[in-house]
Amino acid sequence: MTTEKTGAGQAMHGVEPYQETRGEEYMGAPMAKHFTTLLGAWKQEVMSSAAPDAKLIEKIDKSMQKIKDEEYGWCDSCGLELGLRQLEEHPLSELCFDCKEIAEKKEKTVGKG
Repeated sequence: MTTEKTGAGQAMHGVEPYQETRGEEYMGAPMAKHFTTLLGAWKQEVMSSAAPDAKLIEKIDKSMQKIKDEEYGWCDSCGLELGLRQLEEHPLSELCFDCKEIAEKKEKTVGKG
């Protein structure tokens, strides 16, 4: 299975990292197009594998729909920008670092109960 994480500055799924221009609007049309291309390339890789991962395809489709709905790139919990670097490394991110950390702590606490 293809993994999503690569080192900073490296191409992911054949798509070069996005080069933000000074003063560019966060998740404006050029940035949204970049992530649509990235997610589309990743989906093609997954679908062409010997054993396509249906759950991963579903997550990619969900992210692509969020781009269309202009909801991609913001934390589902607090609404803050996820940031270009986080999305380049983890294009399926739905939570910012802080909210993800809180969710993981809650999960551990509930799981121990």
